[in-house]
Amino acid sequence: MNAITSSFGLAKQTAKGTPAAETGATWFLATDQSAGAQPRIRQLPFEMGAGTLSRGLVKTGVSGMAALSGVPRPESLGHILMGLLGEVASADQTGYYQHTFKINTTDPVDVPYYTMFREVDNSFGEQVDDVRVAALTMDMAATNFVTGDFALAGITPALVTDTSGWTPDADDSPPFVACSGAVKVETGDTITTLPVRAASLTFANGLAVDENFVIGSYYPQDIDVLTRVITVELVVLVKDIALYRKAMYDPAEGSSWLPDVFETSQVEHLTFKTAENIPGQAVPYSLAVTVEKAHWVAAPISLRGTDNVLVRLTGSVVQTDGADPVTVVLTNETTAY
Repeated sequence: MNAITSSFGLAKQTAKGTPAAETGATWFLATDQSAGAQPRIRQLPFEMGAGTLSRGLVKTGVSGMAALSGVPRPESLGHILMGLLGEVASADQTGYYQHTFKINTTDPVDVPYYTMFREVDNSFGEQVDDVRVAALTMDMAATNFVTGDFALAGITPALVTDTSGWTPDADDSPPFVACSGAVKVETGDTITTLPVRAASLTFANGLAVDENFVIGSYYPQDIDVLTRVITVELVVLVKDIALYRKAMYDPAEGSSWLPDVFETSQVEHLTFKTAENIPGQAVPYSLAVTVEKAHWVAAPISLRGTDNVLVRLTGSVVQTDGADPVTVVLTNETTAY
């Protein structure tokens, strides 16, 4: 069997317990893929009178999972953002669409369920129902396209022995490229575009899977969102000490170490764009991430004799009162998510 002819798709469900049809799936390109059933296995203890080996293994439960790596595409990426954040407003821009994703304002832990389809070498498949998105990481490095990973967790896996009726058609819209992107932070009253060599954006939903197993069932009862972590990591070319001083020592740019944390607010921290415009339009596909408030820390500067001076900064998005902690605007040709 050949992995290159394998496929992975997601279809949004109307509700938990209502699997979506494969015909409504969006299919993802991937370089690495692991998906399907995730069993819980228990080994019997070593028992006196039973010999020197365990008497066996017992299957005690199962759920579904998926982990994909690859090059995120502007059309299919919206499904992952919707699964992470839970709320979207889509606006017709006459020929293309802008989708604004936010954490669900009515219920911040309410995110949609999906049905996952995985086909292996056009030979057999696996389907997992009641799937939720666990995490997304997007990595941007100079002179490269944007790469990424995402992870899912689901309730009910099943083997599909006949996938001849499936119609995988992967999203092949153009990739985001670093040379068309930008990374900005607020320094005082000025929004500054930083000389960034590499950047990483991570959304992580803390999902309760094992906590939802109960006596009398092999499957978890649900998959709940308990917490969220959103971080931005930057590797910045050091042109002067101002930013390092604020993040490492003193946000007010003193020379003594203080426990105060360097904070930025209402800044478009990362922008991703494609090199190609949307067909028939004068604008590219794009992704813009804005956070209301972030706390930044710096790692100690490590020096290498054959390189420039670099500093690694990590920004953690923090909870705000009365404002959206994070807003993601995706521009593409998809009408709705």
